[in-house]
Amino acid sequence: MGRSDGVLLFDPHKPTILLLQGSLPITFLDRQFSDPDLHFAFNLIAFDARSTGQTENSLDACRDTWRDAADLAQAMQLLGLPSFHIFAAGGQLVHLYALRLVLLWPSLVKSITLVDAGARPEESAIERTDEVVTEALKEVSACDDLETFEWMGYELAMFTFGSGITSEMVDRVVEHMLIDYSGLKAPRYYDFVMEILHEPSLDRSLLKHVQIPVLFIQSDCTTAVRPDVAIRQADLTNAQVRTETLSSPPQAHTMEPWSREINAFLRDFILSQRSLGTKERALTRGGLSAVMGMGLRRLADISGRADLLKRDPLLSNSFSLTSLPVINKRQQVIEELISLSKAKKVGGILDEDGKPFRK
Repeated sequence: MGRSDGVLLFDPHKPTILLLQGSLPITFLDRQFSDPDLHFAFNLIAFDARSTGQTENSLDACRDTWRDAADLAQAMQLLGLPSFHIFAAGGQLVHLYALRLVLLWPSLVKSITLVDAGARPEESAIERTDEVVTEALKEVSACDDLETFEWMGYELAMFTFGSGITSEMVDRVVEHMLIDYSGLKAPRYYDFVMEILHEPSLDRSLLKHVQIPVLFIQSDCTTAVRPDVAIRQADLTNAQVRTETLSSPPQAHTMEPWSREINAFLRDFILSQRSLGTKERALTRGGLSAVMGMGLRRLADISGRADLLKRDPLLSNSFSLTSLPVINKRQQVIEELISLSKAKKVGGILDEDGKPFRK
């Protein structure tokens, strides 16, 4: 990619890869963006998801993985990008984003690479019940000590990267927590955690609609946070599935030397599709409204929800399938977390401007 007057220019002769990293900002994809073998062969693009990194948004109790997929589809359309490949690293939640994109806009996604090489300890607090996690988030929203944030950062690191994570990466995640979720921003943490807590079990019958190449990159110690939403290779009966196994790393797309191996798998996988005669597909014609409308119609069809057709396809919220009881429960938690964070007194980990102290 190049630039013209500060605007990114995409090379139409190169495949485009949408890099997804889930609950962490795009800075955690630096091993991919800095790899010359990827940088010179592909157009690489990533977005900070809602409530991560530099993305600012109001907390919304309707949020689910269908809605987040609609965010991504709309962003790619607004950038005028051709059809794209997906690199989904960071575990099950981000895998669901990729799956939703394929199910709703099959003509836009050319392949998926799913990376999850983490073995997560059963005692991890973030793997437990909704009630346990909600109480932990209340503690973070109200806390005035660095130790609590360090504990929460450690739990997030275990959840995202697995038990083999290095102390260096734990420190990096803790720093990310302090920057993005301390002070009045603490309730943002709930905004993405609530998706994995309340995501309905995966309807495996939908996976028959995935008919594109799929690459699984995993380790021999990969474990699922929620087995009921894990995408299993055996269920992808109509996809061309390939598997690459690493030997017991942490969540490897962020760390050397495993990132080099993962990037090599990704590069070979995408370039081999071109050699097999995979045709470049153009964007669906008809403008943004037509493309998003197509996705909403497919969602209504596969979910059996004809009422969705009355919604505005240009609003990401229109793609949400979150039930009213869950929305009401989330809204109560959001309001309580906001109230707790506002009640913090100056001191502890916060300076007089409401910014965190560091050790």
